[in-house]
Amino acid sequence: MKLFENIKVDDSTYDIENNHRRTAGISVSGESGDGIDIVIIDALEARVVNVLSLKNKYTKDSVQIIKNYHLSWGVNIAWMETFGFSSFFIDLLRYEGLPIRGFKMSNRGKDQLLEKLVIASNYGKLTFMNHRPLINQLYSLEVTAKSASSGHYHYTYHSDHELVVATALAWYGASEGGVRIDFA
Repeated sequence: MKLFENIKVDDSTYDIENNHRRTAGISVSGESGDGIDIVIIDALEARVVNVLSLKNKYTKDSVQIIKNYHLSWGVNIAWMETFGFSSFFIDLLRYEGLPIRGFKMSNRGKDQLLEKLVIASNYGKLTFMNHRPLINQLYSLEVTAKSASSGHYHYTYHSDHELVVATALAWYGASEGGVRIDFA
């Protein structure tokens, strides 16, 4: 069953000069950081305002690229999934002074993050920029079964899904105020 039914897309120009709170979600693919996807959400407008994908670019320069990107977009806090390599990467970004928090990504935590994103999208609470790779990843996400014991869905990914995870992390930061971690 497809999860995203009514993705609201807004192509209007975004005023980066506004004083809104912006949160970022960062997803790292591969055990050695083969790809890094960042999604920025304006918390006040509940709108995805920018996406950055760095594929096969984990180098010394990646940290500086991400730092400059965050500073230019005025990100107030970033959330990044933590596992093996990404924990080290979080430390590098923190060393550069970026406001970043780790989100321990268990299967249950990931599924709950995605549930929040699905609800926000399908009820029109979150607007997306017209970024084809992100929109395509959202539409490719499917649910396979609902666990009888926990009542939570388990999601199946048919292709890359890092942009979806980055969006879910950014939405978590935007909707939860960037402070709470209640199911990580």
